[in-house]
Amino acid sequence: MERLGFDPADPADRAWIALGREDFAGLAGMGAPAADPLLAFLAKYGWPEDCAKAAAALAEIGDRRAAKPVVESAISVGSSYGGPEDLPHVLSLMESAGRIGDAFGIAPLEEFARRTPDEFGRPDPQALEAAKNAVAAIRARLHAGRK
Repeated sequence: MERLGFDPADPADRAWIALGREDFAGLAGMGAPAADPLLAFLAKYGWPEDCAKAAAALAEIGDRRAAKPVVESAISVGSSYGGPEDLPHVLSLMESAGRIGDAFGIAPLEEFARRTPDEFGRPDPQALEAAKNAVAAIRARLHAGRK
């Protein structure tokens, strides 16, 4: 696009282009204009690494609309990840859920944390512990907001 001289003035257009390049760090730095493309990405794709990057960008941006999709993505990827190579992405998703999750996220994360790993080791015990940590982070943030 740059070779064609396309330089969008609209921040939302720049965000969509950054998403196409998988520039998640750049998206986080764009702030609010990047939220819609990142939310659309989380709604459509379930790749552990890219979902973790999108969730981290949304948590950094702090758009409250991301609370439910980030928690849902963390639980979905945590329930079905492919193996040890995906564990860091699951843990990152859980950390992002703790950073941006709201009261909605507490019950599903607690339910996930109570699971027993199946014969394939899913969910990983570290993911279960990370879900407990996410719940604690959400509760602490909600409690701090009430003071």
